[in-house]
Amino acid sequence: MKYAGNIKTPTMFIHGFEDYRTPIDQGYQMYTALKRFGVETKTVLFRGDHHSLPRVGKPSHRIRRIREMADWFEDHLG
Repeated sequence: MKYAGNIKTPTMFIHGFEDYRTPIDQGYQMYTALKRFGVETKTVLFRGDHHSLPRVGKPSHRIRRIREMADWFEDHLG
């Protein structure tokens, strides 16, 4: 959080509600800090998923995660 004011890059957070390695509150704090500094940011949340979301989880969540990422990259890099 100390350096959140230095971030200028649009940022998307993908988080599982069951992530005990990186508590969801930390994601919310960073999201809020970036919004406060005017950085475009988005949070995508997945109920029932944890820190290993990229490797495991419901197939529908994995597909949604990939679509969210593809759309984000298309909007910001395309």
